[in-house]
Amino acid sequence: MIFPDKYTDFNLSLLSVGGVILKSLENCHVQKYGEVEEFAVSKLGLKSKIVFLYALGFLYILGKISYSKDTDVIKLLDE
Repeated sequence: MIFPDKYTDFNLSLLSVGGVILKSLENCHVQKYGEVEEFAVSKLGLKSKIVFLYALGFLYILGKISYSKDTDVIKLLDE
């Protein structure tokens, strides 16, 4: 298990960035990749770009989002 240390920035954690992505997709369930990334960067800063792709992968594995390669669109899935 990975434990946080004194250098851990919780605002840039995988769960925090994933939450910002979900917040962006709540307003409009289908958005372009760049729009979602810009929203995350505007909320969390430029350093969030590093974690952004990992957070997308995490949400995809959980079945919360889908990605269309043809249209470069991220879609929020309903459960």
